[in-house]
Amino acid sequence: MIGFALDVEDLADSRFAVSPLSETVFSLRVLHSPGLFALHLPWRRSVLDRLGALDSDLRMSLVARRLTLPDFLTPRPVGFAPAFEEELARVRDTPPDPVRRDLLAAHAPDPLPEALRDAAARDDASVVRLRGTICELLRDYRETAVRPWWPQMRLVAEADMTYRARQLAMGGARLLFAEMHPNLRRHDGCCTSTR
Repeated sequence: MIGFALDVEDLADSRFAVSPLSETVFSLRVLHSPGLFALHLPWRRSVLDRLGALDSDLRMSLVARRLTLPDFLTPRPVGFAPAFEEELARVRDTPPDPVRRDLLAAHAPDPLPEALRDAAARDDASVVRLRGTICELLRDYRETAVRPWWPQMRLVAEADMTYRARQLAMGGARLLFAEMHPNLRRHDGCCTSTR
């Protein structure tokens, strides 16, 4: 079980945003474990053939066996709806140490997949090259797999934010977190996840 202690400052700093980069990165989970994302199977079927030219080893290695992802790939959005290229530039500027740490942590306790072996290198140049390769892969992947469907995806994300904002307005943080995820529980100012 994972616990998060939230205080008033955390709530005051919470906001809603539409992140094209996060949606792109999280969509990799659908490719990795389609059985867990039945709602997205039509999208998955429609993009699989189109992805043939992209590096599938590297793309699929970004999602760990437990479906964890490296944190540096999903930076906190700086505004309500940042542009994909702005968010990708932030990833490209991530220093080597967090890139290395996040890739290793996402896969722990398993070893890094072969496609990510440079993340374990002691020299920063190897990690910087890998980070650049990942950014190029994500840009190409988004163009092929996400961008054609982005208008519809964005509408769904905005509708969900409207719903969440209404929950917050009607019942405060307690109601907002009550329906956030079935594995998320709030008790005495602490949110815990059973997964």
